[in-house]
Amino acid sequence: APTLADLVQRYPGLRAQPQLLLRRTAPNRPIGNFALTAGAASPDRASELWLGTDGEGLFRFDPVFGQGSALPYGLLDAGAGALAPAANGVWVAGLGLSRRGGLTFASTDLQRWSWIEGTITVPLAGVRTFAMATRGARAWLGTDRGLVRVQLDGAQEMRATTRLGGLPDDRVFAVAPRDDGAWAGTGRGLVFVFDSLGAGESLLRDVAVHALQTTGTTLWVGSQRGLFAMPADGGAGRGTVADAPRAANAADLVLRMPIRALAASDSVLLVATDDAVVLVDPRAGAASSAVQRLPALDPRFVGEVTRVAADERAFVVAGRDGVLLVSRSTGARRELRVPLDVPGPVLDVLLQRDAVFLATAHGLLRYQRTGDGLVP
Repeated sequence: APTLADLVQRYPGLRAQPQLLLRRTAPNRPIGNFALTAGAASPDRASELWLGTDGEGLFRFDPVFGQGSALPYGLLDAGAGALAPAANGVWVAGLGLSRRGGLTFASTDLQRWSWIEGTITVPLAGVRTFAMATRGARAWLGTDRGLVRVQLDGAQEMRATTRLGGLPDDRVFAVAPRDDGAWAGTGRGLVFVFDSLGAGESLLRDVAVHALQTTGTTLWVGSQRGLFAMPADGGAGRGTVADAPRAANAADLVLRMPIRALAASDSVLLVATDDAVVLVDPRAGAASSAVQRLPALDPRFVGEVTRVAADERAFVVAGRDGVLLVSRSTGARRELRVPLDVPGPVLDVLLQRDAVFLATAHGLLRYQRTGDGLVP
């Protein structure tokens, strides 16, 4: 049909509210309103229409039986705030910039998409996600409205805990999941949240915790007062005073500065401050960890540091002004500048074997990786 109006005239049933025809039903999900924005009829199939909407994506629609099948594509939210690995792809959490909110799955080739929208009891529209981590069939989201746990299979249940449930602060900047819960780094301390969503005792009280990273049996804590370490299991009480974090190599000034980001790969821990990125050997223990500075990863290039990432091929530091990648084998550097190479501040980085995913306020960006771990 030349226009949507022509298509509606040809198929009068489309005059009904589209959400009555196309809306996918899911437990505990809100029913939203949306409008048709585009339409086309298959030239060789009389019972197949293609309908575009202003919020529910694309549908293949059968006008005879009044049934539609959803073909989601793209992000639920206009911006990407946090990333986490998924089988054959990536999970993306939003920045709260759109009228809908939740998680988006994208396959590595960006051809398969699925959405997990916020529920009636845990709405994610307008919610800013700072950090996300997955473990098994669960995703843990650190947001500006508390810690959210999402079931990635089954009914895709969501539950949340806030200050009313024992968090030191509603702003959760970092998460580190365990089998029976997750550590949450908040704007005013560190706390373990059990699967029941009950919170343990707060540690590092009134100290902003920006990053968490587990290596073996150690939980590394990047805070406003420097780098700390503690048992990852936190003892039986999951965060008792007896398990209080210990300052890591307090004799080294760089580890006593505010820690902005952490990442681990094989036998190294990558630590970023406002002025330096250093390597710490996590096997040496907190008190005696040797520090190696990495001049090639100068955080001043990226402005305010938001994330670091590491794997066996490359180190990455990201920030408000761009991204810097360094090959571990050759020492080669690759610089990505805002706005020439990336559309805006980079808020998260995910390294995969063949791709680098970047989360920005303008959406999700994927770069293919070269043999040395960098990007073309």
